[in-house]
Amino acid sequence: MKKTGIIIFITLTIIMLIMDVNLATGIGIAALETSPSTLELTNDPNTGSETDTAAEDPISEANQEQPSQNSAGTNNNPGPTRVNPRTPSIPSAESASGLSSTTNDPGETSADNIIINSLPEMPVSEEPDTLSMILNWWAINPLEMKFWYLFLVLGALLFLYRQTSFRKPLLFVSLVIFGFYFGNKINPINSIFALPVETGTKLVDSLIIVALPIAISLFVGRFFCGWVCPVGAVQELIHPEKFAFQLPPLFDRILASLRYLLLIGGIFFSWFALENIWNNNDPFQGLFTFKWSIVSAILLLSVLVASMLIERFYCRYLCPLGAILAITSRFSLFKLKTDSELCIACGKCSQPKACPMEVIATANPYTDLPHIKPADCILCYRCADICRYSALKLSIMKRKKTSKNQRTEKTQSF
Repeated sequence: MKKTGIIIFITLTIIMLIMDVNLATGIGIAALETSPSTLELTNDPNTGSETDTAAEDPISEANQEQPSQNSAGTNNNPGPTRVNPRTPSIPSAESASGLSSTTNDPGETSADNIIINSLPEMPVSEEPDTLSMILNWWAINPLEMKFWYLFLVLGALLFLYRQTSFRKPLLFVSLVIFGFYFGNKINPINSIFALPVETGTKLVDSLIIVALPIAISLFVGRFFCGWVCPVGAVQELIHPEKFAFQLPPLFDRILASLRYLLLIGGIFFSWFALENIWNNNDPFQGLFTFKWSIVSAILLLSVLVASMLIERFYCRYLCPLGAILAITSRFSLFKLKTDSELCIACGKCSQPKACPMEVIATANPYTDLPHIKPADCILCYRCADICRYSALKLSIMKRKKTSKNQRTEKTQSF
């Protein structure tokens, strides 16, 4: 059932990308844009009076092409009599709508009648319904934004159904599409530093690209980092599976604060220089576009080597978006927690290589329940797959009223 739902969603995604949405709303748009042809006032050189002219219809053009009859009303050539299509006369669009542009007596035509008859009919505009507004909004989005919206929904669907076997293939697809194919145009990291300098439509797009991962983190934490981000995909795919290297706790805490300095400093210098400073020196921007300076090439080589030694090195210590999500994920509605009724404190989830971000801590892995730090957890479910008792679950956070002594004990246990 889960795989069937995923296949249906992928099929609908392909249909939405290839179909022309304008066809679905073409009738409504055409009704709003089209209006009756206006009558123009022209001066008749023969009479000197103003007459109104309208757009010629195919019937009038056909009448002009018909041969005129002679004054005697006879035809020298034998043959069937041809009926003049001018008689009987066909009522025009103006007469059918109740506004006649001519009168029986030309002398009775006045300037007021001409002005009234020349006024076009104004169609009654109807407000589009919600579905039409959504389809129109979808149609005006560029292709890369459509892919990004649908990719977020697809990743959320796989995440909620806990299809961890699709996680790395999904990251690889994100790397190919958003990294190399679109040239890293949809990048929340670069968009952070574009906010102080962009204006108009670009500012709105950058704001949406940054706001969506932050809004999602308030519900399920750093889901974007573990399931969608192409930068995280590069680090995870090049890291050897059996290689594990850990920094001492002191160095780990010092380097973890570096991302906050990069975030604040990048925003300040971008605003001061009125230019996206981060984009000019971003190592992954050069990797995806094959255009880099000497500085970005050195940074890229350093980050790739460090990511081979330490899994997701850039995500842990350098990513500015990770710095923001580390703050917002603390207040997420759903968090990965340990079920005390199912956990037997076997210590497998706290071992090296059990977590790519090394966020599972415990005082004694064989006697105490593990604690998962929500600030840096990317919800990859690797620890949950290791657990044989399904003790690690995504649960809603509930605040319980406890006494002062219990709150103190809880703080100390962490």
